[in-house]
Amino acid sequence: MLETYLTFAGNEIANNTRTASYLVDSGAGGTLQGQCFCDTLPDAIDDAPYTTPELDPAPWYDESDPRSTRFAGLWIEKIDGLNNTPIERTITQRIGDGAVRGCLRAKDKTLTVTGWLFAQDECGADYGLVWLRSALLGSQCAGCNGDDLCFLACCPNQIGCRGDGEGEHEHGDGEGGGEDDCDPVYDTDVQLRTLKNSALVSGPDVVAVAPGFHQGMCLEGARPVYQVTFQISTDPYMWRQPVSMVEAQPWPLPTEDAVCNITWNDLDECDPANPDCLPGSNVPLRGCIADELCPPPPPPPRLPAASAACVCLPLTVVRQCIEIPSNKVPAWLDSALRIEVYSGEAPLRNVSVRVWQNPQDKTAAELDGCAALGTYYITYVPANSYLTIDGVTEKSTLRCPGFVQTNASTQVYGSGGGPLEHITLSCGVKHTICADVDTTYIDPLASLTISTITREL
Repeated sequence: MLETYLTFAGNEIANNTRTASYLVDSGAGGTLQGQCFCDTLPDAIDDAPYTTPELDPAPWYDESDPRSTRFAGLWIEKIDGLNNTPIERTITQRIGDGAVRGCLRAKDKTLTVTGWLFAQDECGADYGLVWLRSALLGSQCAGCNGDDLCFLACCPNQIGCRGDGEGEHEHGDGEGGGEDDCDPVYDTDVQLRTLKNSALVSGPDVVAVAPGFHQGMCLEGARPVYQVTFQISTDPYMWRQPVSMVEAQPWPLPTEDAVCNITWNDLDECDPANPDCLPGSNVPLRGCIADELCPPPPPPPRLPAASAACVCLPLTVVRQCIEIPSNKVPAWLDSALRIEVYSGEAPLRNVSVRVWQNPQDKTAAELDGCAALGTYYITYVPANSYLTIDGVTEKSTLRCPGFVQTNASTQVYGSGGGPLEHITLSCGVKHTICADVDTTYIDPLASLTISTITREL
């Protein structure tokens, strides 16, 4: 992992490339000889070439405080814990031989960041320490849940050039597309990683002071002044950037040939009242018939499942299906789903979204409804509103007119109207997603957006 660039709660915390650029020809550059940083970073994150904290401006620059111009940023030495595997399993010893092994779980990660505050003098370093403390508190809107901590897996690479109206093409290709005319395109989205629910645990604390600096002593170039360390606790998974599968795709308009969401089967050999049939499935039971003279004891009663009475399965629906090819599903990782439904100019009701693994490349009509990985039931989306089901945060939200965002947990349910269980894609096979909407409640402007977000440990 590239440990030289960090953003926290949307703010740049450390950028070794920026700090190195603020060292002028005063001998300070020798401090960083042999150190690694990413030369392509400014272009890759759409920054202009770094010049001075005032002209750029740097994230910490404050025109009301002259000390901010004498601070050159946090230079990261190392981040401990970033590459640790946060997997644990509880082992309980038996009374006899052996032990009982619990389920694997991923615990939190604790990152310890060590670096130097570069500045022209101690006043600039003191300002940088105050700024860093404030920035590490995160956003006030996050509360106790924490913020996003972002970094790069590798230094972004140039993958081509962007021509005027021609899209992306190979470097140097295209008419008149010489090397000097290239507007470079980088794989920044591919390299970006996000740790969710990140929060400061301790620090930043000053653990060392570079010798030779005294209060009020101003130098021409920035140098390391304070060595600092701080700890951040995060969720275990490193999330990649979302990959769009379908963007604002509308449902077909209802017709007289609307799909019926229920298939009736009244075959005599599949009467649910028949003891040889599994109740509710219309499939004959396999295996031996129980001894009539000594029947087995009845199974214990099941606990009633929590369900919502407002979840209705529409009889006639308008359907759209999305194919997610196998090369978009990781074979050795898994991906979360982010589903966004726009209601259009009228309220939207009774939406069901089903997800299947489809390695045999079946059509939507051939897929077995009972073999789906799971179902999302959406009961209601107000007019002109967006409902988002986010598998990364495992939350559902409504974004209504006026940019009001509210919790949508009472509008989204799982199979059978029970609690929502978020579905993940894995195994490197094709998946199919079908979204059904009640023909009674469908606006021509209603649309569906689906993205996948891969996670790493």
